Amino acid sequence: MVGPPRLVEQDFTVYWSAPNDVRRRADTSLWSVLGGAHRLLYFTTNRVPEARKLEDRATRGKFGRDRDSHGVPQDSFAQPRVLGEADGGTVYADMIIFTRDGRSALEAAALGPLLEAEAQRLRKFVAQQDAGFASSLRQLGGSMTPQAIAARRAKREERWKTESRDPAALAQRLDAAARTDEADTARQRPQMTEPAARDPRSAWWGPRLALATTEATLAGLDSAARNAPACGRVDPAFSTGNGVRCATKVLPARRATACRWCRCAPIWSTRSGPPTRCDC
Repeated sequence: MVGPPRLVEQDFTVYWSAPNDVRRRADTSLWSVLGGAHRLLYFTTNRVPEARKLEDRATRGKFGRDRDSHGVPQDSFAQPRVLGEADGGTVYADMIIFTRDGRSALEAAALGPLLEAEAQRLRKFVAQQDAGFASSLRQLGGSMTPQAIAARRAKREERWKTESRDPAALAQRLDAAARTDEADTARQRPQMTEPAARDPRSAWWGPRLALATTEATLAGLDSAARNAPACGRVDPAFSTGNGVRCATKVLPARRATACRWCRCAPIWSTRSGPPTRCDC
């Protein structure tokens, strides 16, 4: 296909197959046999690489010995790592990149745009979470109205009356189910409302405190800092299980333990737009 800057983007694959694992068709072309022994090499032209193809997962967590207040090592982002060169191309963990002028496919990402992107992502996440919690609370409240309770009891009674012939036993079972419904409602409601404790590891407070941290960090940057290469680490105060990825500690770029953020350099064209973020 021809991309927006009128560059031909193309994908093609080279196969090396065992002789017994190919078949010649009527047009004399050779086709590989499914399940055979093959080696494949994928080529892509004029396309920005995916960040995950450049990351070396073995680099995660090996950038110093910083620990949080509980003695737990701080998590680091996986980084792209140059493994070598091959015929003028740069070898990464899962890719070899050839550029017209031999430049690197990566360049340092500025801190300001990355924080702005994270703040925007978190605002959207918080808004979606608020809408989801509000919808769940409405459904939860609707399920405990007198009409809903009566309808649920009648449905259970119709289903259970063949199992419980004794009317007293049936009534006791229905009462127990109603108490279970009340207990479940009481247990679920606090999970969908604002907790009293501002715990950064809670599902409710985590994204909101992370957004506040990101916005405060962004507001405290001067022009030079906004355009400086970004360094950061995952803040251990936030749980990684609730989708919070943005709360980072800004570190001086000269620190040996700093983990630099990168972006894909615009080496194929002059197309404009937001940088392709590489969490590294």
